[in-house]
Amino acid sequence: MAYYVLDTSVYGVLVDRNEKDYGIVKDIIEYAKENRERFLTTFIISKELHSDEVDKHIRDIILPRYYETISKDKAPLEILFSEGHGLVEKLAWNYIQRLEKKVADEVKDDVLNYAWASVAGVDAFVTRNRRGILAESYWKTLEKSNRKMGLSFVKIISPTKFHESMP
Repeated sequence: MAYYVLDTSVYGVLVDRNEKDYGIVKDIIEYAKENRERFLTTFIISKELHSDEVDKHIRDIILPRYYETISKDKAPLEILFSEGHGLVEKLAWNYIQRLEKKVADEVKDDVLNYAWASVAGVDAFVTRNRRGILAESYWKTLEKSNRKMGLSFVKIISPTKFHESMP
């Protein structure tokens, strides 16, 4: 069975009906609701969506969809793969070093989310975020880092590409 992670940026589209990807994301959310055992999450994504920095009105739109689309039977990746915590930290540090970012805090959540997805072996990391480690120009580096740790490269795909591949 294939597993997926929907990044915070995907849920954020639901706030604005005029957003370019709105219809596509609505379809993805419906698909995820029907196949929620395939959709995993992290504490990081949950924390971002629950943040007090996000307006309550926005949280009221996003959070119900988030909870409808994540597996009821599977805990966040940090719990499911807790024995891999050390590997996640090494992998995340390796990503940051190769990214040559002076301010690691800017990409910390993305780095950890992708590292957890890698350790879990998910099939696709669906995101609209195209900066930092999630930028296409960085994918070869991610693949090399993962291979060095004995892990597969987790595809990073846009909501549009994911939508095109849904059955």
